[in-house]
Amino acid sequence: MDEFACGSSGETSYYGATKNPRAEGKIPGGSSSGSAAAVSADLCDMALGSDTGGSIRNPASHCGVVGFKPSYGVVSRQGLCDLAMSFDQIGPLTKNTKDALLLTNIIKGKDISDSTTVDTPKFEIKKEEEMKNYKIGVVKEFMEVSDEKIRDRIEKGIEVFRDLGWEVVELNYKYTDLALPTYYLINYVEFFSATRRYDGRRYGYPIERKF
Repeated sequence: MDEFACGSSGETSYYGATKNPRAEGKIPGGSSSGSAAAVSADLCDMALGSDTGGSIRNPASHCGVVGFKPSYGVVSRQGLCDLAMSFDQIGPLTKNTKDALLLTNIIKGKDISDSTTVDTPKFEIKKEEEMKNYKIGVVKEFMEVSDEKIRDRIEKGIEVFRDLGWEVVELNYKYTDLALPTYYLINYVEFFSATRRYDGRRYGYPIERKF
């Protein structure tokens, strides 16, 4: 993985760059690069990743596997080395959505060691006849900045929902322009706080030489 989960390309691992088994010569995405690459290369059936701002979903998309970031508090983060505590979540990287659901049901739940966790009901796959009167939101601002090839794939996915009889609603995110700078402000401050222990005084290398 990218060192300290700080990266989106899989190139900053202490052990060297992670390779993409599905696209030779291309990055695998990150920061959960190794987990996505391992599943993609059939080294394992499923793996875990940590996601702050896309670190499960990004490598999943690069390596052609399924990546899912559960809602905040669904999965315990006990044992996770933080990037940014306000955003971090543990989630599955798998070959298909059924396996992602299975693994999420195994790892989710209340944990006395993590006060942010909550109890949630078991997630189940619904039959097509049960999925009536659903509504799906499509954010206009996100579609506008997406690459044309990606937008075409999203549109095809939306058509699947329309065929199921779902209502497709266009949403407007009024403050999209503020979201990224706000995210980085919180992310960088919390990242510094979480990694300060690795400054060479107790763990790691002297900060003056490495950071």
